[in-house]
Amino acid sequence: MSNQNYLSFIHSYKYNDVTTEPKWKKKDKLSHKNGPHATVYMMNGDTYFGEWKDNLKHGHGTYNYYKTKRIYDGEWAYDKRCGEGMLSIREDDPLYDPKLNEPKEEVTKSIMDGYYNILANGIKDEFSTKSINNLRSFKNTSKMKYRKLYVGQWMNDKFNGYGTYYYNDGIKEYYEGYWEDGMNEGWGVMYYKDGSYYKGEWHKKQRHGQGLLMHKNGDCYEGMWMNGEKEGPGKFIYKSKRQMYEGQWSNGIPKCGTIVDITELPIYPRRKYPIPPCELEDPDEVLQRKYKELTLTRLKKVYGNNFNYKKYLNTNDNMEDDNNSNEPNKEKYVVNSLKNLYINVLVESNQESTTGLEEINSKTKLVTF
Repeated sequence: MSNQNYLSFIHSYKYNDVTTEPKWKKKDKLSHKNGPHATVYMMNGDTYFGEWKDNLKHGHGTYNYYKTKRIYDGEWAYDKRCGEGMLSIREDDPLYDPKLNEPKEEVTKSIMDGYYNILANGIKDEFSTKSINNLRSFKNTSKMKYRKLYVGQWMNDKFNGYGTYYYNDGIKEYYEGYWEDGMNEGWGVMYYKDGSYYKGEWHKKQRHGQGLLMHKNGDCYEGMWMNGEKEGPGKFIYKSKRQMYEGQWSNGIPKCGTIVDITELPIYPRRKYPIPPCELEDPDEVLQRKYKELTLTRLKKVYGNNFNYKKYLNTNDNMEDDNNSNEPNKEKYVVNSLKNLYINVLVESNQESTTGLEEINSKTKLVTF
């Protein structure tokens, strides 16, 4: 063989064989799972039965978590729960935290078999044939009771979109609404075990924004919320007393507003403490002053101490003039006739003053407390 032919042979071998993809990698690709597949057993004891793409869980499938004994049945996208799906737990499982994610096992080693566990009518069923065409043929082999935990939309292994989460026994207490990154976010309804419910806006698992809270006894609050507490304008109706408070709230406590009697109903006894008429010289001014104080407190809570509250209120000079005035403070009083509704109801528009606290005005409807 001449040197020229020899070099030509080496050149051909080098580029046509040596630099091509190794055979083991080709065989490994052939072993990758695509489309429907029988049950795959993970190294940690978990099992998955369903569809695959490029060796990743993709499409519809059911995943059994060996450690937590939970089952996810729904859609997957590139090895993550994504789309519509249902997460189920055993009836004796403790309350599940939606912020926690189930452990995920990478498919590095697996055993292919025909056994398939899935939730059907609340009972764990088993599929025991290797025929992929019989994926919907089940035979009940266990009496282990399961219940729904979450039913709805997923993204990146977390609750995202619209879904329902069931607490405790999965019947009386549940949340139905929107989620983001595993937390209540946006509009939703929460039904509580005691019979009360909340309809409104949520932010990071807390009532936040506009919402209505209906208590079991018929009392009702409708208004604004912040970080799980009543904050801002809102109305509270006392069903049996036939009275309504309307005004400002702070940290879940009514601070500045009015209480009025509403129409009595024959099914309830005559009210014991009717609201007396208001005889303040300028009740609107009292409410406005207190409202500004609450607004300042709320702005500091949201934006911090760096907020330019003087520029926002634009009443700093007027407030200083009022504080230096020698006129008696008529805005502080205790509403004695309402002490059975609220204990020690104290109206204070200027907390630094110590005069007038014993003055009783029994002829006014509630202004601030």
